[in-house]
Amino acid sequence: MISQITRIRIRYCETDKMGFVHHSNYPRFLEEGRMELFRKIGLNYNKIEESGVILPVVSMNFKFKIPIFFDEIISVKTQLIEPINIKLLFHYEIMNQFDKIACLAQTTLTFADTKTRRPIRPPQAYIQKLTEVSKST
Repeated sequence: MISQITRIRIRYCETDKMGFVHHSNYPRFLEEGRMELFRKIGLNYNKIEESGVILPVVSMNFKFKIPIFFDEIISVKTQLIEPINIKLLFHYEIMNQFDKIACLAQTTLTFADTKTRRPIRPPQAYIQKLTEVSKST
């Protein structure tokens, strides 16, 4: 399992009238965590897309535990659970600044051909990079 912790400071524009981070912002936090995890292992979304492969999100689930507020620095722990498959399963823990779990989430992405938009097997470069990372951990 590959994991990454990303820190994000909550901006005022991400809160609602109650002072909570609005639920519509959580998918962005997950995406930021995924991007940082990919960077950590040496994968670049732009290069993946340039090779004719896209990674659409096919499912997203959240369980909100406690609210997060303006100016808190949150930690997004992103874990890639099934790295070598047509679908990529990510688990997330979003912690508030007091290290309390604020949200648990899961996303599933799939490899797809840019032109046909149909699922495909993971590109060889992706498999090779994950094999290298797995050996070094």
